[in-house]
Amino acid sequence: MREARGPATCVKAARNAAFGPGHSLRAAKKRESMELRFSCRLAAEAEEVPSTQAAALLAGPLAVEAVDHLGEGAAGHRWAVVRREEPLARGGKAAGLFYERADALRAAAVLPAVAAPSPYHLKDRPTRLGLPLHCHRRHVGHVCRLAPERREALRAHLHVVHYLATNPEALALVLEALGSEALPVLGRALARRVEARLP
Repeated sequence: MREARGPATCVKAARNAAFGPGHSLRAAKKRESMELRFSCRLAAEAEEVPSTQAAALLAGPLAVEAVDHLGEGAAGHRWAVVRREEPLARGGKAAGLFYERADALRAAAVLPAVAAPSPYHLKDRPTRLGLPLHCHRRHVGHVCRLAPERREALRAHLHVVHYLATNPEALALVLEALGSEALPVLGRALARRVEARLP
């Protein structure tokens, strides 16, 4: 089990990485900033959040905000995933810290799905058509030729896709992460699929 790292340990590790182990404590303290202490507080809080609070934190809706005041000791993290109603400026806790905005957007889109139970369930006993697949206790089809060790992965992936398909704001985060250049390509691909189904 990994040993929890408190704020003091986090600050010390970041100071050694930035200035070298031989740097004097007095000189290091002069260069320690509020940003570094703030980043370590976020890391310490993330390790101490109980499972029930973690589920509430990830329940969403989530948003991405820039964290401009994290210093070098935070290893370049510049984007935080937070609950929309609880930004960091108002004392909210970060559900994740990321180097790139696109990664933060993708995490914000799917983290609520990860925190919720999957509505999908695969029956253990296959029929002649395959493994019966249920969603919200409704039989929706069969899965064929799936290795037993991949069943849980399929259930989890279907859950995430189902969540995105039923939550427009989460899907919008994924599309935003793709960037403006990808949106016209997606639009044309969707148009082709719609046209192919027209009589």
